[in-house]
Amino acid sequence: EVRAFNFEDEKILRNIQHAKEGEAVISKLLSRCVKGVEIPDLTIFDKTFLLFKLRELSYGDTYTIEGACEACTEKSELVVTLSELSINYAEDSLEKSVTLPDSQVKAEIRPITCRDEGLFKKASDIMDNLWRFVISIGGHKERMVIQKFITQTTAKDISVIRESIMNEKTGLNMDVRFLCNSCGSDEKTILPLNDHFFSVSSPQD
Repeated sequence: EVRAFNFEDEKILRNIQHAKEGEAVISKLLSRCVKGVEIPDLTIFDKTFLLFKLRELSYGDTYTIEGACEACTEKSELVVTLSELSINYAEDSLEKSVTLPDSQVKAEIRPITCRDEGLFKKASDIMDNLWRFVISIGGHKERMVIQKFITQTTAKDISVIRESIMNEKTGLNMDVRFLCNSCGSDEKTILPLNDHFFSVSSPQD
């Protein structure tokens, strides 16, 4: 169950003083507005989906963003209808089994959850924490075995593990295609979650 923001929720949101407070506040708002799930156990795909639903319910179905043309660098105002975004649903469990291409070892992988988000303060953190999302390697579940395997296997094996964890094919399709108003080029941008995400948006903004 998801409800729209009320006065108290809006007050909590607008009282953010620093960017580093944002993640904790978003988690608090999700806990207040979403019932039926434990927020820390949500996958990041489900969390993003719920954030967009909260935005749609609280501030309207249209979201105005800016798309930059790679061909001519001109910027176009784009109005996205949130309820029309396509969704890639998971076919089954998000835990997956993959056979690594070089070692030919089977790895059991789990997705990133909200509980894990604190592990990714910078881009390099995904490599340092890769082992945390591997349930087993070749049937071995011991942490030391998994860590040792990851540090000694090939770049190709690591790439498959990383892509399986991130699983970008699941969840909301955040790609927005548009024709540049200036040169007519067919372009693509990624739907942002920026400072203006939780606000009323319209083509006249």
